[in-house]
Amino acid sequence: MKSKLDNFDKQYTLKVLPTLGIVLRLCGFILIGSFLSGLLFSLITGITITDFNRMIFKMEEETKARFFLLSRQALNALFIYFILPILYIYVFQKDLKQIFLVRTERLGSFILLSLLIFITALPFLSQLIEFNQQIQLPERLSKLQDVLLRMEQEAQQITNLIVLYDNWYEIIPILFVVAVLAGIGEELLFRGIIQNEIHRIYKNPHIAIWLSAALFSFIHFQFQGFLPRMVLGGLLGYLYYWSGSLLIPIVIHFVNNALTFSLINYARYKGEAFTNTNTSLGFTIISTIVCMILLIACYRLFSKMKAMSFN
Repeated sequence: MKSKLDNFDKQYTLKVLPTLGIVLRLCGFILIGSFLSGLLFSLITGITITDFNRMIFKMEEETKARFFLLSRQALNALFIYFILPILYIYVFQKDLKQIFLVRTERLGSFILLSLLIFITALPFLSQLIEFNQQIQLPERLSKLQDVLLRMEQEAQQITNLIVLYDNWYEIIPILFVVAVLAGIGEELLFRGIIQNEIHRIYKNPHIAIWLSAALFSFIHFQFQGFLPRMVLGGLLGYLYYWSGSLLIPIVIHFVNNALTFSLINYARYKGEAFTNTNTSLGFTIISTIVCMILLIACYRLFSKMKAMSFN
């Protein structure tokens, strides 16, 4: 009995410590990347990060504030999601091809199925957003609830300032930062690196997919959207694992961010408040059932390709 417990403790330690190492590397990417991007931003604009955070909402021209915010976001994304992760892969894994490999077998089928899965999952994600927003922490954690709510409001302020454009020519830089850079960079880091590293540790794709999805949701620091973002991350993780191509989650991530950008601005154009929860429960149930059927079809395609490859 004792030897079994010792063996369990040994296996547990062998897996937990490398997992903590992955979390620490992620924190390192964020902290070092934010510092380097902030330093470069200060050198280019002459504005320190402290001054930037204080002045951004006091600018009279929203277009000017949007330009500074987009520039800051772009530099952040370049360092956190591209430069540091690619340097890490090159130095420690020495195999960039494995991450960036685009498998062409049944690629069109996977892209089509993935888009349909994403579209049919939207009503469920909408309901999950509403559920997440209604979660209240216990009374003894009311101060933490206030802090999280304040963080959520600040994040929403920044999001609105970035995506609510005034002139048509602002659409291209906004989409480039919030959809292209975010779509490619976040998928490279969370699916391409973190999910694969966790998979190597646990030898279990489901653990790898959901742990990386939880980390993906956590680093956005918008806790009222933690659950739907984690579910979306899990969905992207499965689509990446089944297709074997990072292109699939990148495409879905881009479509998700571009769609959100379009809906927010359409609601503003109509003079309405943007809401994610305008679908009925019945429609949500039907679309979720269709989504599950499509997921099964995607898994069967993966299994068929795996069997053919084995043969």
